[in-house]
Amino acid sequence: MKRKILTGSIIGFIVLGGAVGVSAVSGNVDGGKSSTGQELISMEKAKEIALKEAQGTVESIELDKGYGQDIYEIDIENKNDDVDVKINAKSGEVVKIEKEHNIDDDNNEPATKVKITQEEAIELAQKAKQGKVVEIELDDNQYYDIEMKNGNEEIELKIDANNGKIVEEETDWDND
Repeated sequence: MKRKILTGSIIGFIVLGGAVGVSAVSGNVDGGKSSTGQELISMEKAKEIALKEAQGTVESIELDKGYGQDIYEIDIENKNDDVDVKINAKSGEVVKIEKEHNIDDDNNEPATKVKITQEEAIELAQKAKQGKVVEIELDDNQYYDIEMKNGNEEIELKIDANNGKIVEEETDWDND
């Protein structure tokens, strides 16, 4: 199993970022407009920018509100590091890069390849359900966990990363 060396500041940032993300997730990962009406760069463009900063496999992309702005948080994994790249969703500017060194007990073997890309998983989710994708993550069991919003409806889908089938679906309504 992988063990990661984390500093207290990274843990604090993750906790704070998660709290901000839960309360402020909005927008469209395929571009679109922010809550203030400004255009956002697409998820694909954010991924492209992040991969210029760190080589590896994109594990997840999430649109959050942080640093007082809309931020794409892209998690990239390679054989030596886990890298979090934060990108301003309006300008495409890299806001922050965090690296965590992996100590891997299984000799740093590369992650298993999957047949369905993140982009294909997003397309499948948007065909199945109406809404905006706000988070996508490839889990260790080769499933894409996708979170979507449609008004006050919050949708979670689990898509098999090898055959594209939706294997789990949950819908909640935020009545706040």
